[in-house]
Amino acid sequence: MIKSFDARRQQQAAWWLLFIAILIYAIVMSAESMLRYDTFKATAFDLGNMDQVLWNTIHGRWFQFTNQAVDWYGPPTRLALHFEPILLLLSLLYAFGANPHLLLISQTLALASGALPVFLLTRKYIPEWPLLAPLMAAVYLISPALLGLNIFDFHPISFATPLLLYAILALTYKRYGWFILACILAASCKEDIPFSLAILGLFLIWKYKLPRL
Repeated sequence: MIKSFDARRQQQAAWWLLFIAILIYAIVMSAESMLRYDTFKATAFDLGNMDQVLWNTIHGRWFQFTNQAVDWYGPPTRLALHFEPILLLLSLLYAFGANPHLLLISQTLALASGALPVFLLTRKYIPEWPLLAPLMAAVYLISPALLGLNIFDFHPISFATPLLLYAILALTYKRYGWFILACILAASCKEDIPFSLAILGLFLIWKYKLPRL
């Protein structure tokens, strides 16, 4: 009885610690990235051209931007540099107003959300240590690679990080529909993401023997 009570308290504490970690990360990194922009430390590549691409896209000029020297065949298109169709979805943010702060906050929230699949995967595979799950989520949130990605301007590939984690989570629980959706969204973040997804596909074939979707 006491044991089960302690386990339940640890589970509750784990969820609270996860929530606190995500909240702190979201507030601090949103503030830091916006401060960097407000103090003129952001750059044209890639925050400046992303801002223009999204503004043009929401106004019907899909993927166009002008801060590229080569425009022999008309206004340059972002698709000539990278295949990032997720920008179509992200352009909807500018329906609420053209403000780069929206991009920086959305990027931070997306990266912060990656702590949830890390938490759930840790709970599934190491259930005997409930408090290890929020610890692993915190390790994810304070990893230098993630912080660097978050603080330096805005890049659509940032969204691939949590999406790949959600794809792994969906695959772990055999939610193949959600797995496919996460994979499609991740692939839309940049042209080289499908190579990472190919590894997940091979794992799916090997472990689950081509399941019916």
